[in-house]
Amino acid sequence: MTERFTRNDNFSYTCNRCTLCCYAYTVRVNPYEIARLANYLGKSTSEVIAQHTQSEGIELRREKNGACNFLQADGCSVHPDRPLACRLYPLGRHTNEKSEETFSQLTLQKGSKGEFSGEVRTVGEFLEGQGAEPYIRMADRYNALVSKIVANGALEGASEYEPEIVLDVDLALAKSGSSGLESGLDPEAKSLRHIEILKTRLGLDGAES
Repeated sequence: MTERFTRNDNFSYTCNRCTLCCYAYTVRVNPYEIARLANYLGKSTSEVIAQHTQSEGIELRREKNGACNFLQADGCSVHPDRPLACRLYPLGRHTNEKSEETFSQLTLQKGSKGEFSGEVRTVGEFLEGQGAEPYIRMADRYNALVSKIVANGALEGASEYEPEIVLDVDLALAKSGSSGLESGLDPEAKSLRHIEILKTRLGLDGAES
């Protein structure tokens, strides 16, 4: 059984920028992460979904050689706003139905220059150093929303564009008569507005998850 850690457990890891992890994993993204990338790139979320994702917008697009499409010769081209999975690596994060959180250690790729060594700190301190907290907070919000959508069959019989607005923050805001780009909302504020729009649009305001 894979060992699980809490935020208080010790964890040490040093990344030496070999970029092998950028080839090894398919990175799933939620609307907040897409909004962060869009803000960094100066694009709309619709453009990021069309140009940089696959599997209908839920994964970052990979090149034929397996590399993330944001990987360049000198490393990640969107590193300041990279998704949560990239910030957590080499940890995986798990939550259960009680919202209890644990972490597991992933196996490094063969040839990886990453090292489980360096300054001894806790998992929580590692997360803080990676700037993971806003991403974790919004991931939990979106996961709760998706669970509610599934539990209540909210997309059954929905209009043609409803599935698209679940993933596309700017499209959802535009369909609701507002624009996050025009109003200058930051990615988190836009995403929180997006969640409220979806709850109202899909009739989930008072629904039980």
